[in-house]
Order: sequence, then structure tokens, then C-alpha cells
Amino acid sequence: MDENSSSPAESTIHPTIEVVVPVRLSHTGPPGLRLDRLTELKACIESVLRAIRHNQDEVEGVDRWHKATLTVVDDHSEPPLVEQLPRDLREQLVILPNRGTAGQAGALNHALSRTPASHVAFTDSDCTVAPDWLSSIAHHYSLHPDHIGVAGPSWLFGRSEKLWSRYVTLCESELMRYSFTRYVDRRAGSSSRLDCRNLSLEVAGAASLLGDRFFTEGRGPSVSGQTSHRMRAALSGAGRTLGYSDAMTARHKPVSSVKETVATYYLRGRDGTYRSLYAPHGSLVSALGRRYLMGHFVRPALASPGTAWYALVAHTAYWIGIARSA
Repeated sequence: MDENSSSPAESTIHPTIEVVVPVRLSHTGPPGLRLDRLTELKACIESVLRAIRHNQDEVEGVDRWHKATLTVVDDHSEPPLVEQLPRDLREQLVILPNRGTAGQAGALNHALSRTPASHVAFTDSDCTVAPDWLSSIAHHYSLHPDHIGVAGPSWLFGRSEKLWSRYVTLCESELMRYSFTRYVDRRAGSSSRLDCRNLSLEVAGAASLLGDRFFTEGRGPSVSGQTSHRMRAALSGAGRTLGYSDAMTARHKPVSSVKETVATYYLRGRDGTYRSLYAPHGSLVSALGRRYLMGHFVRPALASPGTAWYALVAHTAYWIGIARSA
């Protein structure tokens, strides 16, 4: 074997991944809220650092990243986050001040524009991830290299159950009718159904708002003053799989035309075409409930005509997989 070649196992080790956690801590709000959020952030950071150590020390082959790092984006915290985090945590991560648009999408965009990593993982600051979070992402990605998004197991801080296999499916008979979201408590070996009856009501309301423009291909409509953008995406589960993205952002050329955030849903219709479903930001996340937001993963580059990159944030505990864009 040539000395410059690698073994099959070595060649499948993933290059680099950067974990990005956007957060804004402020003195404003109810008493104790900032302290609670700081506690949540510390727990999140510690869990990600454990996942990084697990990746470095215990994982081999296809389930391992060559290098994993953690960046916390300080989204205009007051006082600055560097003054709030203890030194022992600060020394194990990078604190990146958000110099761009305030808000989660702006913070993620700022991190994406600066990352040297080949892959980026996101999680919310109030979530804690499992030790095998990064390795489970690598494992799924090794099996499905054409997937753009995938996520590993995580918990909401303070909750006992692991939200592992949360997904939404489309009914075969009607594109606009959704089943309940399902989660599995793997530790207890049992399953439960989350009450998402409001989901269909929210969808119906958005459909009424947009009329026949609700399902679009290519450049979508402007929704509540927010500008949608051009893209085509395909889901791996043909026909009935829905991908949820609460913070879908796009950076187009030139840089000055950065688009606003919209809640975007990608699905494959029965006719085989790929469509993007647009709704006002937060309309469906309010129905799903913030207590079910999970850790997520995204590739920073999604090819599309005239587009530099897309940021996909999937609020699922185990992402169903978004296939490569057409």
C-alpha cells in the first residue's frame, strides 16, 4: 500500500466538526431568569465537552470526528458572556461575540461565516446532549453520506426522559394532514405521544394566510415582511417525510442581501416534485412547544444557484435526514 494512502476505516473518519451554541444572557426579565439560563448554559457546555472527549478518547473508525470543537456565540449578552462564565469553562471553548444581526438566526449565520470546520453542529443553550451525541451523528452520516442534516440524542435541561426519535409524518391521502409527533423514552423502554393537535390548526391558519401560494417551488412568497428565498431540497423518506426547520436562513451573494428567518418545511409531494412550505417564523414552533427543542446538526454548505450557504436548524431529536439538494 502506498504510504500516502489510508485504510478504509481511516478514510471514513470525518474531518472536523464545530459545535455552535448561540445564547443571550441579560439582566432583563423576571427575577432569577438570567441565573436559571446561566445554569442551563453551563450544563449544556459541560455536556458538549463530554461529547467531545467521548469522540476523542472512546470512538474509532466511522463514528469518530478527526477534530471537534465548541464555540459559544454571545448574542449581545449583558454583561458580556466572557464575564459570566467561569474560567475553567472559558478555557475549553471559544466565545464568539455576534457582530451581526441579533437573534438566534443572526448568531448562527455569524458563526457559519467564520467557521473553518467542514461540518457544524448546533444545539440550544437549554439542552444537554448525550455523550455519544457527536459519534451518533458521525455514524448516521457514514451510513448516509448524501444526507445534509442529522441529529443525535439530547435532553432538555431538567427533564428526565431522552427525546430520541421525534418525527412528523405526512398522511398518504392528504398532504396537509399530519400525524402526532412521537417520542420514545429509551431508558424506560416505553413510548408516548405528544399532543400536537394545534399543529394542524396552525398549518391551516398559515395556508389560509397564503392561499394558493402556500406550496411554492423556487422563490417563495414574502411572509409577514420576511423574505423567503430560492432553494430546492429533497427528503430521504420519499413521499411522507417532513423536515422541520425553525431557523432556516440563507446568505445570498452579495453579502448585503442576507435574508430574514422564516420557518421552512421541506417535503416531497406525491407527484415527485420537491417543494418548500413557508410560514411566519415561530407559527409552528409555538404549537410544538419549546420544551421539545433538541440538539441538531447541519452541513454548512448546501449548493443552490446564487447561494453561498444555507443554515438548517432541525428541531428533532434524531433528524430524519435531508438528502442532497438537486
